[in-house]
Amino acid sequence: MKNTYEPDAATLLNIFTKMALMKLNDEKSRQVIRSGRLLMPYYSYRGQECIPASVSACLTDEDYVCTIYRGIHDMLGKGLPLKKLWAEIAGRVDGT
Repeated sequence: MKNTYEPDAATLLNIFTKMALMKLNDEKSRQVIRSGRLLMPYYSYRGQECIPASVSACLTDEDYVCTIYRGIHDMLGKGLPLKKLWAEIAGRVDGT
């Protein structure tokens, strides 16, 4: 008995799109920190985009993700809007 899952084209596109979003967000985070516009500890998730993007494809809106200090990619995979994420990173009141 073969116990495997083969995602359809829409799911694969969703995973790839989330991976690309995570990669671009990581690049932007590094750029903002290097420019001095934000001073903060930052733990890059470079190279780990596939895991949360793929896991999130198996989750529903009712599912929760409990993450740690390197959790930005997990949050993006689950669908956290970039505007709220960046407000949180910047310490603004309208963050998450």
